[in-house]
Amino acid sequence: MTDPSRRPVRRYWAFGLTFRWVENDGYVVVKRGYVDEGSTVIQVHSRHFPVQDRPGETTGHDQSTWLATIPTPAARWYEPAALSELAAAWAAAHTRPGAAGPSRALG
Repeated sequence: MTDPSRRPVRRYWAFGLTFRWVENDGYVVVKRGYVDEGSTVIQVHSRHFPVQDRPGETTGHDQSTWLATIPTPAARWYEPAALSELAAAWAAAHTRPGAAGPSRALG
């Protein structure tokens, strides 16, 4: 298996969480906050919260920071909207009772 830190990674920042998907992995990692592990970030839309760089974390060796994992077929990684759809569905299913909308999703 190729070192995960050497494979392409997609990140989707929403709901106060980071959804990270490494190419060919059969799961999406959910992390609290808007984080990046020392990679270059191109921010297309402005965010209410800044993306925090955490260069000391290495993709594939940062399980202690995972909130959850979302199982998914690895082949979906190549679908343009797959990550945002997975994130929205997961956040909707994991919103705390009484919270105001999916932006309060905590896992």
